[in-house]
Amino acid sequence: MEKSMNKKILMAASVLAIMASIPAYAETAAEASANVEVKTENVLDKAGNAIERNAEKAKAATKEAYSDVKAYFTDDDNISAVTDLKMSSVRTADKLMGATVQDPTGKAIGKIEDTLVSKDGDIERVIINDGGVLGLGGKLVSFDDDVIEGIRNNEDVVVKLNEASIKNAAAFDYDKSMPAGTFSVKKLIGAKVLDDKGKNIGSVDTIAFDGDDADYVVVAFNKILGMGGDKAAMDFEALNIVDNGGKYSFKLNAEQSAQFNSFKQSTKAN
Repeated sequence: MEKSMNKKILMAASVLAIMASIPAYAETAAEASANVEVKTENVLDKAGNAIERNAEKAKAATKEAYSDVKAYFTDDDNISAVTDLKMSSVRTADKLMGATVQDPTGKAIGKIEDTLVSKDGDIERVIINDGGVLGLGGKLVSFDDDVIEGIRNNEDVVVKLNEASIKNAAAFDYDKSMPAGTFSVKKLIGAKVLDDKGKNIGSVDTIAFDGDDADYVVVAFNKILGMGGDKAAMDFEALNIVDNGGKYSFKLNAEQSAQFNSFKQSTKAN
């Protein structure tokens, strides 16, 4: 993820990129074959044909926004403008966690438990829960992120897997199976955001994805008794993740802290 030193954080064009980054699938389960092994490629090809038709729908969905977020800077020395940002909940971590996982025919085969990302925000692994018995417990399994083919009906995650793939995969264990240098997105949600002195200045509300990258961290601040407040978007890659025995926090450097504090004060004045 290449960054420009003069980049201003998240203008309207990048919001549309987030919305259109993952294909939407028009193919229904009735139209797909029950034989996943034989028909998977054909189903995905047909689904891929829907990408262009659904691109405009995805852009239009920005009006049905996750929330109004104050876009802010993280890596530019002299930002004078702050702009409003609207993000789709479909592309945010809090929406992704718990989403139903479908095979290409539309059959539910599990739920998204977590995603593991690098410090640069690249999604390295997808953790799927097979659902267990009556939705309780369940086996966790881990796959490369390229098993994800897209989003169906703006909520269900379509993967290049079937029930047998889940059943035959080795069980995933956070203590034993975490790849080196990766972080649990599930644990990043709610993590503290600290300034350069270690002072708590906010918390992670959610994380926005752009394709297979964790692109922006949405920081909540100015809350009163845990309610209300404001939000700001920060470049994921520009922030430092501190891992304290599996308990995460994001720490800003001195410049980022000064910039954020100025913006925080401006929101109080409005």
